[in-house]
Amino acid sequence: MRPSSLGKIDFLYDCDEVERQKILYMLEVAGQMVIDYFGKKCNFDVLVCDGGWCMEVQTISRERGQTARTHSTKFLAFTDYNLNEIVIRKDSAKFVHYLHEMIHCVIPKKYPNQLREGLAWFFTLQLIKPYPYLRPNYPMWIAEIYINPVKSLVGKFGVDFIKDFAVGTASIEESALPEDAKDLFLPEEVFFRKKDQAS
Repeated sequence: MRPSSLGKIDFLYDCDEVERQKILYMLEVAGQMVIDYFGKKCNFDVLVCDGGWCMEVQTISRERGQTARTHSTKFLAFTDYNLNEIVIRKDSAKFVHYLHEMIHCVIPKKYPNQLREGLAWFFTLQLIKPYPYLRPNYPMWIAEIYINPVKSLVGKFGVDFIKDFAVGTASIEESALPEDAKDLFLPEEVFFRKKDQAS
């Protein structure tokens, strides 16, 4: 069984059939949730790592001069927009991380990394609202720099509009942005420089 909502799935380790089916099931459920909510399918390939070393190798090999901060959940899962791949660490990632990366796949590549990350975090939390036991623990800075600014966008424009914006079927004029959401729209190098100066 290969989830119909995805491209190719590769296990980068010897995986027994029970574990394989469990991971494929999580991918299928997460992919279907994204289709049902956004009306878009994730066609990215998935690479499943077995632990920290494999995940670190995958992360470093893709950075190409970027800072590691571009993958805020790099030790659990990340999405490579250049290669159209999701990389997941099976020994640490929970269902919510699979879902989070699937949401990344339907957000336009043209958006800055921090905007994609904020939208993915916000909508991950939206989709799991009926399932509070799935809610992940995350550091306060995730809320401050990603989730809260998207909440401001939602407060101003409404969740349905921001959902359309998240998949690229709506646009926002820069002059209409709430003050605390403007940083999400900055070029990535400016965003990270500002965050470094603030910390």
